[in-house]
Amino acid sequence: MQPTSDRERALTLVGLDQGWSDLKSGKTIKDQALVLLGGLPRAHLTTIESAIMVLAEQVEADGQQRSEQGCELDYHNRDHVRDVLVALKLLVEACPNILSAEDLQLTVLAMVGHDLGHDGLPNRTPRELEIQSWEMVRDLLEPLRLPRQALRRVRSTILMTDPKDYHRLAKRRRNSALSIQIGLAVDADLFASLLPSRGFMLGARLAEEQVRAGLPQAKALATLQGRSGFLKYVPLLSDAIRSLGMQGLIDAQLSVIDQLDEAERLRPWAPDWGDEFAGLVHDHVRAGKSI
Repeated sequence: MQPTSDRERALTLVGLDQGWSDLKSGKTIKDQALVLLGGLPRAHLTTIESAIMVLAEQVEADGQQRSEQGCELDYHNRDHVRDVLVALKLLVEACPNILSAEDLQLTVLAMVGHDLGHDGLPNRTPRELEIQSWEMVRDLLEPLRLPRQALRRVRSTILMTDPKDYHRLAKRRRNSALSIQIGLAVDADLFASLLPSRGFMLGARLAEEQVRAGLPQAKALATLQGRSGFLKYVPLLSDAIRSLGMQGLIDAQLSVIDQLDEAERLRPWAPDWGDEFAGLVHDHVRAGKSI
């Protein structure tokens, strides 16, 4: 039976948060993409499916090379791409038939490559990193000769993952296949970071990534004070993520954070502190507060 109340939906998300690692299939981006696409490989792949496999292998190889050199990013890494694909599967299952099979494949293709070449810093100019990722994806896929319309959709999806575009996206009506696709893609990009336990940990990873890249002020991202700002900033774009109860879970986290004293809000993430925060949120949701 599907959860029917906001509280039940939020509790279901808490359960997903606690068992997030169990949602991942295999060890590679390609493994996760195969599950999302329905258990490939088949005897004959479409051009877009073949492109997903090629790009997944390249992103995996890039991450492996960085790892061997000791410079794989703390947040924008292979595990993040797998998180995104897990989340995209959850979103699509929440709203069956929201995308055609081809549009889903194009969304997967875009999100497999959306952070390719990331340097660990925020954009210095609008969509700087997203444009760079798109250009790398385009060059890798050129030998496959994908239709121009498909490439345009992949480009649009990757470029709209710039965080500075979130609120502009929130004001758009999602009444076209492309706008629905972009909304799902951005929600999938952020999904794991919105969960209490995994999200708090990912905030610390992002902080470490940016500090190492030369932004010492990014340390604030590893605190619940920083998490509060993030949760207040991020809009939910798709009907799918709202139907799963994410707004209720966000509200619960904000309520818990507001009740903490300043020292606790400024205390940086550590495994025991992350577990404690997640437990407070779980108890808050179970009690039906702010849901």
